[in-house]
Amino acid sequence: MDVTQKDNGRYCVELTRDDKPFMSGTRVFFGTNDVDWAIQNQYASILVEAVLLVMSAVGIAPDVSEGVMEQTVKDVAEAIESSSTLKRAVDDFIKAWNTAGGDAYELAKAIFELIDGAFDANIFWTIVKSLCQDMAWYDWLETAAKVAAMIVAALATDGAALIAEIAEIVLDAVDFARKMANVAKLKKIREIVRKQNSGFH
Repeated sequence: MDVTQKDNGRYCVELTRDDKPFMSGTRVFFGTNDVDWAIQNQYASILVEAVLLVMSAVGIAPDVSEGVMEQTVKDVAEAIESSSTLKRAVDDFIKAWNTAGGDAYELAKAIFELIDGAFDANIFWTIVKSLCQDMAWYDWLETAAKVAAMIVAALATDGAALIAEIAEIVLDAVDFARKMANVAKLKKIREIVRKQNSGFH
């Protein structure tokens, strides 16, 4: 997601993946609803990215097509909007990430708690299945077994083992950090747009 300001002062957002236009392309912020839409989609992208990061930490790296990623992000955005449990998990994650101060363990712990929240909201497996839908059935069985083993191990150690795995790679997750920076930027822009539309400058 790239957030920019046009010559006329209006802000706009372009959803991107691998630096290429993604989903609905560019959207101009005419009102706070447009900004809220962007924030919601960035939240969804963060949750999907968190699932991919956790899968990567245990050696699972599905090859996700653009179409599958687009549908997954859309579905997760709708799930966040309709689930107070999931919305709270994302909000808590944003706060935890911002107070972690770049500490790998604290960042990893925040991600684990987000995944735990997604599990409680019954969306975790939905995301995994969606991301892996293009796999051959035998690859999916192997992946599902690995993910299930990861969950069992995490529950057995209160997340300690998985947090340690995530901590080893989280500081290299540049795209993930960029998504988090976008959220902070979008929240500031929301206030600017609100004032613009109220006649204040």
